[in-house]
Amino acid sequence: MAYTSNSVRDMLVIPWLADRSDCSSDAAPSWDEDCVSNWRECYLNIGGTPEYPAWQYLPTNITVSVPLLTALCEKKVAGEMQTLYDEEHCFVCQARQRAVSLSLVWTVFVLEHVLVLVKLFLAALVPDVPRWVELEQAKQRHVSERQRKKQ
Repeated sequence: MAYTSNSVRDMLVIPWLADRSDCSSDAAPSWDEDCVSNWRECYLNIGGTPEYPAWQYLPTNITVSVPLLTALCEKKVAGEMQTLYDEEHCFVCQARQRAVSLSLVWTVFVLEHVLVLVKLFLAALVPDVPRWVELEQAKQRHVSERQRKKQ
């Protein structure tokens, strides 16, 4: 799913899905804690953040950043063994990304239906023909009927 902005995902959906807003006060919280920063970590790019510098985690022949999920799930990247490969961490990140994607789809689905209901409500509330136009048309019909009766 493509995003125009990650702010909806990072500021609304992930905090709603995560159990806690802050990880434990440990210096290095465990990746399996269900807190907001660990959910956001699944979307990081190696080489794109200070936590995962490219020189430390990527082979030298890679010229672009790599999603953390790729490094967690694949034993080799560009023919070299990955130091970040962790099957369990990979599974947790994949589950978190699926949950976020599903929540975003449901959010769009619900918002779309709310907008349709608002549109139907406004369509029922606002008449097709304004009241003053109806009055003018009624006057014209009345005048034309009187003229026909005189003839």
